[in-house]
This record gives sequence, structure tokens and C-alpha cells, in this order.
Amino acid sequence: MKSTPQTKIFRLRNLLPSERKVNNKMTSNPEAARTGAANEEFLEKLRELLVGIEICMLTTHSGVSGFSSRPMALQEVAFDGDLWFFCCANSKKVQELANDPHVSVTASNPSKAICISLSGTARTVKDEAKMRELWKPSYKIWFPKGLEDPDLTLLKVDVHEAEYWEWATGVLSSVVQLFKTWSTGDSDLLAQHERRSL
Repeated sequence: MKSTPQTKIFRLRNLLPSERKVNNKMTSNPEAARTGAANEEFLEKLRELLVGIEICMLTTHSGVSGFSSRPMALQEVAFDGDLWFFCCANSKKVQELANDPHVSVTASNPSKAICISLSGTARTVKDEAKMRELWKPSYKIWFPKGLEDPDLTLLKVDVHEAEYWEWATGVLSSVVQLFKTWSTGDSDLLAQHERRSL
């Protein structure tokens, strides 16, 4: 399916934790240095896009019935390849993750014309210090017992692949891209696309 004229798409595959933090100054491999720099640039872009997004849709595998999706409050942490959520340890989503840890997370910011899709693996993390760092009083709506709730835990998503769409704003941008497509006959100009494999 072709993207609309205003769409920009970038994709980064296999964004594994061991590879996402390449120190370009310490490697003697120019190709690895370029890849590390490109990945860091991509991560920085995702950090920028995720700012201000409070709710995401988390999708898990639910076995025979297919998939289960639910809205989750995204924690305000600078994105480094991980996403954090609060949840109950005995919830259905945690049970589903025990059978299959693969998840997808989707988010959007209509005011900035942005959509983001991330996929990876999720696991629960019982880290009291991290929970205190991320906790907000408003979360008592969902977790009335607060941090004292023994069933409260963190859900950490290790992102392996990320993709975003950023629509150009303004009539002029749309007209320019449409004209380029019409004059060259190249429908790929409808969107910029980039894919990287590590």
C-alpha cells in the first residue's frame, strides 16, 4: 500500500539492547561506526516523537483467539530502546506474556500528525526503586493501593523494531510532493522510506 504524499516512513530492524548502544569512538570498524551513528540518530528521533504521548495501545498474543489490545499509560522516560508501563502481576496480559513475550505497541499524536509502531518482547520487572521513580499519584485511579500494592509491578518492553509516520503539515508541502510524483512518474516519491538491518 502506498503512503499518502505527506508521509515519511523510517524503519529500523533488530534494535537489540546489545547493539543499540554502540560507542562509535571505541570501534575501529568504520561501517560499525556509521551504523551506530545512524541508530543513535534514529533513537533520538523516536525520543523526540514520543514526548507528550501519554497513552499507547499494547497488543499481546492471546493464544487461540489471536490478539488482545488495551490502552496503557506510557511512562515519561527518555526513550533508550525500552518502554515502561505499570500493571498488575496477576493480570491477563501478564499471563499471555508468560506464553508468548512478543508484543507490539502503537502510539499517535494527532496534534503533530505522528504515528509510531514498535515491537519487541515484554517482561515484568519488580524494581521498587524504579517504581518509585515512575509513580504518579494519578495512577491510583487504576491502582488504588498505590505502591503498597503487592500485585503492582512494572512491565518493560525491549523494543526490537520501530517505525514511524510523520505527515508533512501545510498545503505547500503536499503540493510539492504531488508535483514531484507527477513530473517523474515515480510513485515512490510519495514517501521517504529507510530500512536498516543490524
